[in-house]
Amino acid sequence: MKKPGFILFSLFAFCFLLLGCSKNITISEVEHYPKPLLKPLPLKIGVYYNDDFRNYESMFNPLSEFPESESRWNIRLGKANIALFDYILPHVFEEVTPVQHLSEANEDMGNFDIILEPSITSYSCNLDFITDFSKVKCQVDITYAITFYSPNSMQLGTWSINAEGFAASSGIGPLGALAEDATQIAMRDLAAQFMTGICKDMATKELFGKYCNK
Repeated sequence: MKKPGFILFSLFAFCFLLLGCSKNITISEVEHYPKPLLKPLPLKIGVYYNDDFRNYESMFNPLSEFPESESRWNIRLGKANIALFDYILPHVFEEVTPVQHLSEANEDMGNFDIILEPSITSYSCNLDFITDFSKVKCQVDITYAITFYSPNSMQLGTWSINAEGFAASSGIGPLGALAEDATQIAMRDLAAQFMTGICKDMATKELFGKYCNK
């Protein structure tokens, strides 16, 4: 059985790395994308990335178990968001065109069957210290909302996808890298759910079901 003094020292060592520390974590792209299983649907899609999506940031305390901590991490997902959907959409739809403004796109919506707009509605990153603080687990949860619009700019519906990522390490290490790994895993989970669910999920089956067997 380990002495209380050693346990306290281990706790202090971990907290020393995080307490009173601010860290910016920028994820520019997602590695090892899942491979698509279906042929692209025969549709012309416009995609609109709004400014919040392009520049998404989330500020949080990685030591949620220690609310008195002044540690703050700021995770930046803007570039990774764009890279993620720039990969997903051409594998799901035959033709994908980015649009700069929904209002401008609606002036010539005859070029598109549907416009979609992705967004992040929530992001959380939680660290869990286990085994006398000698191991760390990180869990990331991201909820994406994909809103669909018709050619006459009417909102057709929103598909909400919750993605999860887990990563773990032993000993004192770069915990920011652990959070980055878990976030990338969550974004790959989002890609897999989008590709496999577009023809199956209740939120999208009515919109795309008739195209899924062509």
